[in-house]
Amino acid sequence: MNHELAKANNYPDTIPIIMDTGNPQKGHVIEAHEFMLTEWQRTIGDLHLGSLTFDDDTRLNILQAADVIAWETRRRACGLRLLPGLEPVEQLLTSEQERHAEMSWKPELLRGFGSKLAQLIANGKPMQSTD
Repeated sequence: MNHELAKANNYPDTIPIIMDTGNPQKGHVIEAHEFMLTEWQRTIGDLHLGSLTFDDDTRLNILQAADVIAWETRRRACGLRLLPGLEPVEQLLTSEQERHAEMSWKPELLRGFGSKLAQLIANGKPMQSTD
C-alpha cells in the first residue's frame, strides 16, 4: 500500500518503517522486510521500501500516535462510532488538507499481489518461516 500511495503521489523516495520493539511478530517482520528488499525489489521493481527500525512505544510517542490513528481508522471502516476524547483523530482523518492518506484494499491490488507472490514461489523463491 505504501508503494501504491507513493506512486499515486509521485513520491520518488523510499519510505522507512518503524515498529514497536514489543511486536510479538518482530521476527516475521524482519524476515518479510529482508525478503522484500532482496527478492521483490530485485525481481518486481522499486517498492519505495526503506529501512526497518524498532523502538519502544513508551519512549517514542509517534508509535503510540500511529496506533491510535490505525485503530480509529479501522473502527471507521467497520462503521463504529468515534470514542469520546478522540475528536482530534477524527479531524485528522477527515481533514481537507490531506494530512492522512488512506487506501482501501481492492480486489485488483490483492490479485496483483497474489500473482507476483505466486510467480516468486514458482521460481523457487518462497519466504522461509523462522518458526
